[in-house]
Amino acid sequence: TAQVSSVLALCDAARVPVTPAGGRSGVCGASVPLFGGVALDLCGLAGIGDVDETSLVADLRAGTFGPDVESGLRDGHGLTLGHWPQSMDLSTVGGWLACRGAGQYSNRYGKIEDMVLGLEVVLADGRIVRTGGTGPRSATGPDLTQLFVGSEGTLGVITEGRFRVHPVPADEGRRAVGFPSFADGLDACRRILRRGASPAVLRLYDATESGRNFDQPDTNVLVVLDEADPSLLGATLDVVDQECAGAAVLDLGLVDRWLTHRNDVSALAPLW
Repeated sequence: TAQVSSVLALCDAARVPVTPAGGRSGVCGASVPLFGGVALDLCGLAGIGDVDETSLVADLRAGTFGPDVESGLRDGHGLTLGHWPQSMDLSTVGGWLACRGAGQYSNRYGKIEDMVLGLEVVLADGRIVRTGGTGPRSATGPDLTQLFVGSEGTLGVITEGRFRVHPVPADEGRRAVGFPSFADGLDACRRILRRGASPAVLRLYDATESGRNFDQPDTNVLVVLDEADPSLLGATLDVVDQECAGAAVLDLGLVDRWLTHRNDVSALAPLW
């Protein structure tokens, strides 16, 4: 962080533009230095900092890639962040925050703005500021954290984030069903959520995408996956089963197929 501060202070004094960059997996060009100057690569600023296993809070440095976040939390502490963007293998913590990312398990764990508790940010003139509190909840003054989340690097360089984390779930359950129309599937999803059930994955595909992803062109596939304490898991899946009672039950191998390809980045290859 001190090095980032020095670079920004020098560039500010010389009026040289700086573009922060992480894994560069974004497809909207935010890490492209359109105005020249310095492309500030943050990938060296990586690793897991302090982890509070009692309060379930963890500090993650901005240049940490997704797989390293999960393996570090799971192997070292039995915890998970629960953030699984499709760019998981290619994106970093700083990018998740700067781009206000959503993950494929966000129905259970929330999006990145729901997970973050505080930030360490270097402003354009090199000043280092810290937002948020040290615990899982803070209510002091305006929420400056959310000012920087989604700012795409325009307000400062995010160097570290403090996040809510969760114990690795004890159990997992899956469902795969097919609906005659996309509208029928969407209505089932709406009813599930209105009843308060929040499976980690509730992903509906139209007939075209069902054919492309699952070889099921004649139906609209709904993939459901949840991970939780066994008692909570059972209750959630009961709601799913009730609201999908009229749908066709499909092979659970479709969920395995979805898991295999959930981080498939082949679609991004033409952009590189």
